[in-house]
Amino acid sequence: MSERVPLSLVLFLIGALACGDKPEHAVPRDADTADDGGDDGGDDGGDDGGDDTGSGGLDCSAGDGVQFTAADGTASDWTASFAAGSDGAPALVEIADDGVLDVCGGPWFVTLDVTAAVLTIRGDGSLSESVLSGGGSGPIVSLRTAASSLTVQDLEMTDALACFGSAITAADMAEPCDREAGPLGAAIVLRRVYLHDNAYDVGGGVVGVTGGSVVLEDTLIADNLGHAVFAVGADVSCSGSSSIEAGMLRNSKSGVWLSSAGAESGYALTSDACDWGENGQEDVRLGGETYFNDFGDDATFVCDARSETCE
Repeated sequence: MSERVPLSLVLFLIGALACGDKPEHAVPRDADTADDGGDDGGDDGGDDGGDDTGSGGLDCSAGDGVQFTAADGTASDWTASFAAGSDGAPALVEIADDGVLDVCGGPWFVTLDVTAAVLTIRGDGSLSESVLSGGGSGPIVSLRTAASSLTVQDLEMTDALACFGSAITAADMAEPCDREAGPLGAAIVLRRVYLHDNAYDVGGGVVGVTGGSVVLEDTLIADNLGHAVFAVGADVSCSGSSSIEAGMLRNSKSGVWLSSAGAESGYALTSDACDWGENGQEDVRLGGETYFNDFGDDATFVCDARSETCE
């Protein structure tokens, strides 16, 4: 086994080279001024009429902060809404509008309740500099809209606790922990994301989805309580690199549990140079009782839950 550099260290070093000492609060890119005082509109999904417009994101070298930029280019400072959360009591922030959420610094203790159809959540390219936490008492992202799209990149997600998907939940549930969750069909992309030390309180995974797809690009899901990805009727793909850790490692249950129970589509798991190992039960679980282990580092294979095979 060749020695590799952890993904978190790679992106930390990149960010450290790009950022010097930080002032107290981040400012919008391309904006002449910034409202450092925050506003109360963060919880209503960005329809707060903020003064900042067309920022294109946050300049994280300027310090910690959170900004939402709606699809029409209107930017709003959500720092105060996120700062209202604390360890053990995460802030509930509702996102109803399509747009981009830029996150600098942290940890920000938050649960994002998302009814938007298209949302991107992005950090500054250094995992240790952009951290979302569930505060040990809630999920981090809950998707509510059918066929929605979520992209998360350059972030660390940790200390979430939920019953289906601790860090990210995408399921049509009538109530929390609904065991009869219907398909939501969301398309989820995680790019250079580090998910660790998350847990479930009933059963499920760090990422829990019904229908749709989960795409992991240079993403590490490691050292969590539960399955790394719990997918019912959803396609899952993982792509990595031989130079970094990217994949499913050291989770207490499966790396990926791919279930086709009651699903009309979504049965495939694809691994392209991803790392697998030291998961508590198995690397891959297909259906109810088919297990695969010992894929190792930089593994490339395809699994089909219908035939319960990997090759």
